[in-house]
Amino acid sequence: MAVFRTGYRLDVFMKRIVLLVGGVETLAYFSIQMGNEWKRMGYKVFYFDLEDERNSAKKLRRFIKPGETVLVTFNFEGLEKEAGVYREGIGYVWDEYAVPCYNIAVDHPYYYHERLADLPEKYYHISIDRLHEAYFKHFLSGVYAPWISSACRK
Repeated sequence: MAVFRTGYRLDVFMKRIVLLVGGVETLAYFSIQMGNEWKRMGYKVFYFDLEDERNSAKKLRRFIKPGETVLVTFNFEGLEKEAGVYREGIGYVWDEYAVPCYNIAVDHPYYYHERLADLPEKYYHISIDRLHEAYFKHFLSGVYAPWISSACRK
């Protein structure tokens, strides 16, 4: 079973993965490709459709199993108080079910300052570039943003 690691802490044994589609086309492509591979490996994958938030929200709540489910997203999709995953006065569905949220940030961190203000409790930021990680260390101290190598590197 795959395990996400942040620092030296083992976070969750995942069996169910939530990915987002319907937003930025290239990010949806990444999500679908990753989801297809995870399905091939035996994981259950749910695609939350940002173009159909109401129906996706109902299905999402049935899909989530606390302690077994993680959100893997790109550039804060699903973490920007979208109607299907956030309710004013209640918060994120991710917090309601204690779902760890792994955000793979592909854009320059300059764009993220405001987005980092109100995130789910189990939020984990992943940088795709060592310079992004350095930027976080310098300008956004207190935010752990480790760099991960892409799978296509030798």
